[in-house]
Amino acid sequence: MNNRYLQAVCLALGLSVSMLSFGPGVERANAVARVVRPVTPWQVIHPFMQPLTDYGSGHRGVDVAARSGKAIFAPFSGRISWVGWVGTRRTISLTSFSGLVFEAEPACSKLGRGDDVIGGKPFARVCGSVGYTSHCAPTLCAHLGIRNSAGYFSIEALLGDLSPSRLGPNG
Repeated sequence: MNNRYLQAVCLALGLSVSMLSFGPGVERANAVARVVRPVTPWQVIHPFMQPLTDYGSGHRGVDVAARSGKAIFAPFSGRISWVGWVGTRRTISLTSFSGLVFEAEPACSKLGRGDDVIGGKPFARVCGSVGYTSHCAPTLCAHLGIRNSAGYFSIEALLGDLSPSRLGPNG
């Protein structure tokens, strides 16, 4: 596990925990403290793989089994920061009030940039399109990424799905 990945996870968890102490902003902090699964059932096909460098090969998200039309739930409350096409891919990005950015593809939504979203509520749906090649071809899946100012990290860190690191018997 590289240092950049650890920084991203620590920053994300630190933001969500440290914001809980602020009185009036508790509802915004809870938007990050209570992360929900964006797609159910949760069956990871391809896990997150941190690249060794910013421009190195890796997999900056998780691919989860999904069919076209399947609801994508907002993992936290926030605001739509992007919805549209990236090449042949329909994508959507949701930015939390603490700065986390959740990205999903292929995703269609009736919501637009600037719309507020409540965590746990459906805000998009999985939608393959003509010319779209799935990360999981020949089947369709949802590619879900999350990042903060330090970079991409696994959404599974926020969901509590990653096993804790343990030192071996020699150190």
